[in-house]
Amino acid sequence: MTRINTNVSSIVAQKNLARSNADLQQALTRLSTGLRINVGKDDPAGLIASEVLRSDIISVERAITNSERANQLIATADSALGQVSSLLNDIRGLVSEAANTGALSDAQIAADQLQVDSSLEAIDRIAQTTAFQGRRLLDGSLDFITTSAGTADIGASATIGSTNDAAAFVTVDGDGGSAFTASGIVFTAKISGSAYNGFDILLKSAVAAGSETVSINLVTKTVSFSIDSGSTTAATLVTVLANNALASAVFSASAIEGGGAAVVGSDTAGVTASTASGADSNKFIISATSGNEGIALNDVKVVIVTTGTAGSESASYTTGATNVLTITVDGTNSTANVIAAAINATADFEFSASTTGLGFGIFDGATLTYDAATTGGALGSGNISDLQIDQANFGTSTQIDATITIDTQAQQGALTYSGGTLSGDLILEIGGLSGFEVFNFGTSTTVSQIRDALNLVSDATGISATVNTGTADGGGDELVLTSSEYGSDAFVSARALSGTLATFADVSGTPTASTRDNGLDIELRINGVKATGDGLRATLNTSTLDLNFSVNSVLTAGDTISFSITGGGAIFQLGPDVVSNQQARLGIQGVSTATLGGVSGTLFELRTGGAKDLRTDVKGAAKVIEEVITSVTELRGRLGAFQRTTLETNIFTLQDTLENLTDAESSIRDADFAAESANLTRAQILVQSGTSVLGIANSNPQNVLALLR
Repeated sequence: MTRINTNVSSIVAQKNLARSNADLQQALTRLSTGLRINVGKDDPAGLIASEVLRSDIISVERAITNSERANQLIATADSALGQVSSLLNDIRGLVSEAANTGALSDAQIAADQLQVDSSLEAIDRIAQTTAFQGRRLLDGSLDFITTSAGTADIGASATIGSTNDAAAFVTVDGDGGSAFTASGIVFTAKISGSAYNGFDILLKSAVAAGSETVSINLVTKTVSFSIDSGSTTAATLVTVLANNALASAVFSASAIEGGGAAVVGSDTAGVTASTASGADSNKFIISATSGNEGIALNDVKVVIVTTGTAGSESASYTTGATNVLTITVDGTNSTANVIAAAINATADFEFSASTTGLGFGIFDGATLTYDAATTGGALGSGNISDLQIDQANFGTSTQIDATITIDTQAQQGALTYSGGTLSGDLILEIGGLSGFEVFNFGTSTTVSQIRDALNLVSDATGISATVNTGTADGGGDELVLTSSEYGSDAFVSARALSGTLATFADVSGTPTASTRDNGLDIELRINGVKATGDGLRATLNTSTLDLNFSVNSVLTAGDTISFSITGGGAIFQLGPDVVSNQQARLGIQGVSTATLGGVSGTLFELRTGGAKDLRTDVKGAAKVIEEVITSVTELRGRLGAFQRTTLETNIFTLQDTLENLTDAESSIRDADFAAESANLTRAQILVQSGTSVLGIANSNPQNVLALLR
């Protein structure tokens, strides 16, 4: 059909040319951008998948950057700690040199002390100036924050205090004073606590002589005697009280001198006990003051001298090897007077005191002798010490509560000899973790003499000897050899090279003949999870909590200790998602001379004038520096382990993940240049062909003119 108004062929050619142009434009766009998907219509489903992968890629890339930055932070801290280790080794050499007092003059030792002071100042400077992007790393600001690990009621000779600057304290307990007095009788509460103060003692004339009885009502706080008012004596009341199980469990009684006369009274004539009485009346707490708290005031011997003059009470503290707090009072001083006049009266004193009871008891030199009480320990309680929290994952909580349950307490190696005085010559080899020594004892050497000889070299053997008087078979003395350390690695060896020494081990409770005995490691659980024990030290390493600490040796199986981690630590974002299991919270302890230390003391004490400077206590200085070197080395090892096992492996894993995600995203979004080049060539040819065809189609109507000629 020949038509000129409608050119269908031209329309068809235009349509196909437009499509070819669109294909050409798409090919040009993909080749110029390198992307297969440039707008949503190119591939809607592919665009969604690509955008999700892009988000993952960006998160992983940032996680890699975070891990690398954390790695750089730890490397900065480790570099500074390396310098601290070098300085500590220098100090260790100076301490060893200063111990050579036989060959060194006082001037040489003073010169060594100046070097020690300079090194300590350098350590403090490193601790205060080491920073990464403005954040200090070694001043303790990145350590974890914990609450106190409870309180310990473990007696006046307990070691209680802190390695983390919590106040050291010790409870000093008196004889309780005269609790209750009724007509020549002194009643004393047997149970500590003010709950047993203020009892009424009632004397009821209700029975005949010989039929006296006593009853006690803990609710109304009344002790009631039924007596014969004409003939019952004070001594009789003491006997009646002793024969009553309930009453004698709470009170003890004694007739005062001259108290044998008959007790005269009516049914209501009682004596109200003074509120200044009870077993707590002579008890008070001595604490390290806030400006002096910490292990520097641990292991302080408390001596109460009652030969002073009333009105001239005083307290003094002697540092150095003795570490003695001496309280001088008059024998008639009350607890309140001792606290106010002797201890708290001195401004800026190392210690302060407060009463735990009502504090009105009278000190009596004949009944109050506390020259064995000491301060010291950890976290203000004496339960645990040297708490080191390496990592803690708080998750969605604001704090981590930790409950420690002791299943089996650690023990020392121990051997007992009960043969008494030697009946023949003996060549004895004694050894422990520190080494072995050989002793040559002759016939008739006593147990006490053996003890003294062994203790002279206890620092070289790691074995201490004590004598239990009158406990061996036949009433003789027995010699107990004990390792200075606790745990399965600690041991006591006692071997007779010539002669006979029959010893037995007593750890299990059943004496067994032995020449060697090992200790036991502690067994405990933290929040139900079994920890690893090494002597008195316990270690827990889980996905949420990584810590270690030492347990006080006075605690026993079944004891529980609780504390909480409330904050602190450096949080590192290691994964792409901001969730707790993709974060690590690392604690970095401070390394200033005031905080570095252990059970032997702090590094600060090695300064001139300190308790362990080179002229005062060089042996103590050696112990402190050894503990500090170990502590810093362990910190470096822990940080290095975090770098290698956490950060570097995390970076490698994330890099592999990034590679795979990028490959997946590229396969969806990127253009295939080979295919697109082919598409471009095809589109170009089609456009050229379409253009030619369109020209032909447009010229077809002119053929009508041939019909009109």
